[in-house]
Parts: sequence; C-alpha cells; structure tokens
Amino acid sequence: MSYAPIRKSHLSEPGISVWGGQARVLLIEDDDLFREMLADLLKEMGHRVETAASVAQGGAKAAEDSWDLVLVDLRLPDGSGLELLPSLQRLPRPPRILLILAAGEGVPELPPPLAGVEGFIRRNASLRETRTLLRKALAFRESSSSEAVYLPLQLAEVVGRSAAMWPCFEALARAAGQEEPVLILGEAGTGRSLFARLLHAHSRRSLGPMVSVSAAALSTGEGHLPSAPASPWPTLSRQARGGTLFLREVEALSPQLQHSLAHLLSRRQAAPGVGFRLVAAGSLDPGALARDGTFLPELWEHLAGLIIRLPPLRERQEDIPELAFFHLMRLCPPGNRKGLGPDFLEALVDYPWPGNVAELVEVLTQALRAAGAEPVLRAWHLPPGLRPVRSPLSADPPPAPDPGLPAEVSFKEYRRRVVAQAEKAYMEALMIRVQHNVKEACRLSALSLPRLYALLKKYHLRA
Repeated sequence: MSYAPIRKSHLSEPGISVWGGQARVLLIEDDDLFREMLADLLKEMGHRVETAASVAQGGAKAAEDSWDLVLVDLRLPDGSGLELLPSLQRLPRPPRILLILAAGEGVPELPPPLAGVEGFIRRNASLRETRTLLRKALAFRESSSSEAVYLPLQLAEVVGRSAAMWPCFEALARAAGQEEPVLILGEAGTGRSLFARLLHAHSRRSLGPMVSVSAAALSTGEGHLPSAPASPWPTLSRQARGGTLFLREVEALSPQLQHSLAHLLSRRQAAPGVGFRLVAAGSLDPGALARDGTFLPELWEHLAGLIIRLPPLRERQEDIPELAFFHLMRLCPPGNRKGLGPDFLEALVDYPWPGNVAELVEVLTQALRAAGAEPVLRAWHLPPGLRPVRSPLSADPPPAPDPGLPAEVSFKEYRRRVVAQAEKAYMEALMIRVQHNVKEACRLSALSLPRLYALLKKYHLRA
C-alpha cells in the first residue's frame, strides 16, 4: 500500500516530525568510544549506520552510497573533516551534515559554499540534547520514495521516545493522512485510548466529533443508545458524522454486530469521505482470531490496512523514569512536589509491569500515600511486591581503595587518588555486572551516556 507524502517545511515544536522508512547515516569519527556511543544511539532510533575513522575512509564510504545524514569530526588522524564537505555537497543527493566538536571548541567559520551545514554536536552534550539534534536533522530528510511520510505530531501527552515507540509514531503519521479504518493493538494500559485521541486530533476529521464506545457494552446491550442493541450503527453514524468513531475492545464485538459493521464499512467504501472514520482498539489480534474462526474475516480485512501496535511497558524500560516523573508531577498536589530516589527508580525499571502504564500510575499513587510528608519516594514506599531485595551491585562490591599513606602526599592529592580508585573500581564492577551493556550501565549508575563513556575512556575500560 502506498501513501501520498505529507511534507512540512518546518518542525512543529513541541511536536516531532516522523517519516516512513529508516535513514542512512554515515558517521566519520576516530574516537572509538564516542563513535560507538553515537552509532548505538542512531541504531536505537531505528536508522542504518555506517562508520569511518578517517578522512580517506569517510570519503570512500560517502561515494559508495546515498546518505541522508553525515556526521563528521573536525579533527581526524589524516586531516580535517572540513575537507570532506565540498565532495559531500557535490553528491547527486547531498546529505544533511552535522559537525562534531570537542568540548569547548569554537564553531568554525565556514565559507559560503559550506554554509549549509545543519549544525554541530558537542562531545560533552547530554544524551537528550544529542538525540534531539539528530532527530531534528533527520526530520527534514527529503526522499523521493513513495513510502515517505512527513507529519508534525504534537506529542506532548506521549511520554517516552524510546526505539520501541518510533514505529508507533510512524504508523500514527501514516494513519493520520488517510481515511481508512485504523486498528490500535496493545495490552491493557499501553495507551490505546491516548493514541486514538492523537489520531483524531491529527486527522482531517479533527474538527468533527470523536465518539468513544465499548464493543462489549454494545454487544450486551449496555450502551446508552436509543436504538436497539442489535443495530447501534445508525445512531453511532449520526453521532460521529464528520468525525471519528472509536470502538474499544473490538474483539468483544458480537458476531451479529461484526457482520453489520462489516456491511456498513463496505457501503462506505463506495462513498468515501462521508459518515465517520472508524478507529478500533483491542488487546487481542483480530487477525489471529479470524484465522481461528472467532472473528469475521470480512471485518478483519477492513481493519488490517492500517495498524498501530503499541509496545508493553516491559519492552520500553528506558522510558520508565521519564514516565514516573511525568505522572508524579500530575499526582502531587501543588506545593508538595516530591523527588524520586535512585533505589525507587531502579525498582520501577526492574519490574515487568503486567498492567503497563496504568499499573505504574497506581503504584505511584500508593507510594505517595505511603510516603506521607517525606520529600523523596524511596524503595520502601513501594508495595511489597516491587521492593528490591538488595542493591544490584551488592553481590560484587568494589574493592576498598588503597591510595597510599596519607602522610606521604597532600590532602588534595590523597583525595584525588581515593576518588580515582573508587571511580575505577565502581566502573569495573558496574560493567561486569551489566556484562558490558552500556544502556543497562547508564540505568543502574544514573550516569548520562556521555559521562559514562568519558569515565570508561579515562580508566581504559571496555564498553
């Protein structure tokens, strides 16, 4: 299925722009740790990454393929990254370009032919700043592909920008430009109703009404509809005319209502653009149910064209701290804001969350009640099933530092040695504990990714 491109000439903050398909990124950087960090970040964002460590390697790879974005270090072993810019901009399809600067390095003055450089990434920038800059550079990507979709999405209500969420944003962007029925699949508590509201708000029917109804209630006659339960569609069609009909728990729709809805959608196909747009949601895949004979295949065919699959919270663990802070601010009364202790956040990330975000909100509510007037939520405020038994590093405590006799050195030098040995011991124990998984190391240590890589480089440890 192909889609007409929806393009926007600027990024709409606080929204983001998304597109269909992965970007091709060339990273030219000689620092092994920083190159690995940026490559991992780009891959996590869903893009294809090739790397080079010199001007010669970078120039050769740039000529081998078509690139959407090229990141170039200014200082390479065989010259300056600026030497590559003229050849990059002479390519048949010039890429976006970001220059990599050292901490404190001044922005170079570029001659007019090179003034189109997208921007600069500093080595000491936070992970959030780096990710934002990369997204903005890639958001303007021009593509001749018929699958490309550009749409500014206002996602202030959606907390979390993990790799698992980006396919959802891309599917939302595609669906927002269409009139076909949409199916939102996900476990309870993953945000199906939120994505339905976002889809309505970004669609061509945003000025019309959005009517939400439970398929289970319709099937049992418990819906608040004046017409008979066997035929709710005429009434719902009138209520949602010009807007969106959101049908929750679609798998609970009775066989009779499945047949009548499939018939209604078939009639609407002959006269598109009138009536309502159907957005269905469920926790069970109607496709699998149709194969088992418990869901009408004709109705499944209508729903199968545009699907948004929402990941469970256990598959987007890196979003849990941000989700916790966001909902904590909503739950705390004004003037009584609370903080989150590292042991509290660690316990949240380690928990599998069968109830997803809805369960997270309930746990935060219980913890706030348990904390009372205490200013910071700690692990002991959690319900018993979530409290950690021990610290994740307690099984392998870092060895006690042996910095030498205090009398032999000044206090300042003694303190420096103690701190350095303690840092190195901690980093060694941490990387052994996480089996050199950098993302897990950041989570356990609460260090930013650039800071983690800086410490690994400082003590000559493997990432």
